[in-house]
Amino acid sequence: MQYVNRYAFILRPKGPMLDWIQSLPEGNAFSLAEIEQQDHNVYLIEESDKPEFINDYLRENFKDFFLEHLSEWHTDDAHFPEISYENFCNWFEVVESTAVIDLGKSKLLTEEI
Repeated sequence: MQYVNRYAFILRPKGPMLDWIQSLPEGNAFSLAEIEQQDHNVYLIEESDKPEFINDYLRENFKDFFLEHLSEWHTDDAHFPEISYENFCNWFEVVESTAVIDLGKSKLLTEEI
């Protein structure tokens, strides 16, 4: 077991995101339960002494995360909502962790994406 010097967070869709997905032409193929249970990416960022670090990071980078999540469901940005920090906060719940523990026995591998 090893401590990893990163903070982690996931973004869970909230009501407005779920409503938007279901409003898409292809969105009706998914139930709310299926959308809510979708696998969530885990994002790792640098550690910090500041308790508000994750929120500050997201305030600076929300646009990339918002667009990534919208693009997973629909590629025509003409159907995207206004990309603002306020909408981001309304559309996603941020679940954060300041302790990342690697329980694997094999060496941790990384790959650029």
